[in-house]
Amino acid sequence: MAKTCLFCESTGPFTEEDLNSKWMRKAKLFPEGPEWRYDITKELGGRPYPTRRLTSPTTKVPGVCLRCNTRWMSGLERRSKPLLIPMIKDYRTVLAPRDQSVIARWITMKTMVSEWHEVLAGRYFFEKSERRAMGINQTMPVTARVWLARHREYLFPFSRGVLFTDAAFTALASTLVYGHFVAQALVVHRKRDSAKNVTPASDSQGWTVEIWSPSREEREEAWPPQESLDNRTLKSFQERWELQSRWLSA
Repeated sequence: MAKTCLFCESTGPFTEEDLNSKWMRKAKLFPEGPEWRYDITKELGGRPYPTRRLTSPTTKVPGVCLRCNTRWMSGLERRSKPLLIPMIKDYRTVLAPRDQSVIARWITMKTMVSEWHEVLAGRYFFEKSERRAMGINQTMPVTARVWLARHREYLFPFSRGVLFTDAAFTALASTLVYGHFVAQALVVHRKRDSAKNVTPASDSQGWTVEIWSPSREEREEAWPPQESLDNRTLKSFQERWELQSRWLSA
């Protein structure tokens, strides 16, 4: 049992957060039963870590206090729902800057909760200060970037986190898939002053729409992007990271 809240570090009372949003089940976006699959994989320097396969859409994550769960997290789920359902169902939509901000925060919240559930050797990527900033006023990590994409097929929900390390930084790239909706978030922690950076390979295929970055100018974005992913290109999309024009490796 958690001793402090994942986000605000309060000492309780505690509740459990749904790994998959409750409104997705109520909207019957995905079938119930053993067909449900939720995979969480982490890789460090290209070496795979064990994958946990969950066969229940009702998996809950302990460690969130009642105040966070029923206030800001519930509010973020409520604002995200009408924005996400059209993309999950594959309807064209235009996202205003405020809509993009809501979706980016929802994706980051889900990534933080997923990591808490699937801890890597007792070490969490997100720092306490980042989780606390998200809990207090939903502030995004300073280096966060978020992209949206579309899959041609209607996929069951799953996520994959790829953790990269270098002498100068650690970076986490998380991909979440719900139906036709695909999202990817990147956060970089620099260990010291360095000119090195983690960047996505050139999106010459037109797979993505970027909705959040520290330097991005606010503007409306249309979804879906120019091109869609299939099962083969989804894998490439998950692993599209470069370090100084080289594929990232430990």
